[in-house]
Amino acid sequence: MATKKTNTRTASSKKTTSTRSRSRSQAKTTSVAPQTAATPTTTPAFSVPKLSTNFLLGFAIVVLSGIALFLVAQRYRGLLIAGTVNKTPITRWELNKVLTNRYGDAVLEELVNNELLTQEAAKQGITITDEDLANERQSLVDSLGGEENLASALTQYGLSEADLSDQLRLKLTQDRLSDKLFDVNITDEEIAEYFEANQAMYEGVELDQVREEIKQGLTQQQLQQEFYAWFDQLKSDSQIETYIN
Repeated sequence: MATKKTNTRTASSKKTTSTRSRSRSQAKTTSVAPQTAATPTTTPAFSVPKLSTNFLLGFAIVVLSGIALFLVAQRYRGLLIAGTVNKTPITRWELNKVLTNRYGDAVLEELVNNELLTQEAAKQGITITDEDLANERQSLVDSLGGEENLASALTQYGLSEADLSDQLRLKLTQDRLSDKLFDVNITDEEIAEYFEANQAMYEGVELDQVREEIKQGLTQQQLQQEFYAWFDQLKSDSQIETYIN
């Protein structure tokens, strides 16, 4: 009998132990895993694309070029614009068109003549130095009675010192070409004839007093006549083309 009770307790103990084990197992199985916080959905911020070095360099060049062109245009705008009227520009092209239509033929003719003269002087080995120009200018100053009178003459005719220098160079070139190309000899008879024909100019003066003066004048006159005849022939023989019409 005693053995039976012991078995009963043992069985009951095993049953209890089995029940507790199942409870622990269920507790483990049914235990809720720790909840994690939900990650909020966000829109990514706009990111500026990274500019390449070549792009930045090109942009800088464009900006600097624009600034440079603006400064050049401001400084040299007279090359493109002749004037403005209430901020409306009058271009150099418009001005040149009017000037060409009115004076183009005459001015071009003068330029052609000057170029022919310069070319022929070079062929003949004729050069005009700065000293030659200075001496010729001084002769002009002396003949006009001083620097002030020369300055007044230049202002009156709208000429600058550079314009005067160009004219003196052409004059000297023509004179030296004439001296080299033409042999002019004025006779005493020609001097006397001129003196008699211009008595009103030489009233109360003897021929011998003005003989040399008359000779020089007649020489220059003859040289000019021969020079113009020669130059006309030179121009006729030259190949000249114009395109302003």
